[in-house]
Amino acid sequence: GNELHDALSHLPPLSKDYIDACVTEINTLSNSAEFIAQEETETLTVVWENSNASSSERGKFWLEIEEESTKIKTKTTSPFDSVIEVGATKLEEWVLNAVEDAKEAQRILDLKLFKFRRIHDETEKARLKQDLEAKILSLDQEIRIISTKLAEFEEKAGKKHRLLNKKTNSSNFLKEERFRKHEKSKFVSKLENLGRLLKEW
Repeated sequence: GNELHDALSHLPPLSKDYIDACVTEINTLSNSAEFIAQEETETLTVVWENSNASSSERGKFWLEIEEESTKIKTKTTSPFDSVIEVGATKLEEWVLNAVEDAKEAQRILDLKLFKFRRIHDETEKARLKQDLEAKILSLDQEIRIISTKLAEFEEKAGKKHRLLNKKTNSSNFLKEERFRKHEKSKFVSKLENLGRLLKEW
């Protein structure tokens, strides 16, 4: 980190040591990106398993990554091209070799960062889908419970002997009506939420 920066600042603007230090730093970043991408791949595999992602979905994702990776591998432009353009005829061989090393290191870093980003994005997408599925199932269960409560309530409320019972008075009927309205309101609200979640799904 800081030690490398301090060391680089004491080197001349263009030296073999300076370029080698830059290439080493790029390689370190590449290794870090590869490690993080590997961890993210393991996470994605678990999320896919939990969400029952099909093998064709998985295969399509990895094929897309492979196709995009090929484009990055064969990319001809580089941030180091400007070094060659500035002094194409006057550059010593060690500079040309160093630039080629730097270009290759940059290409590898671009490739590993690309893979990490795509795997990370896919993991987040799969997680969101999994969370949405859990919310849908939970809401569906709540709707079923309310529906069962309302059916049981209506069955009891529909018995004629209640009307003939002296203990049943108008305040009981008002309480029942309030309960009915409250449960139906909850039912409608949850049903609307379920419809919204299913559209997102």
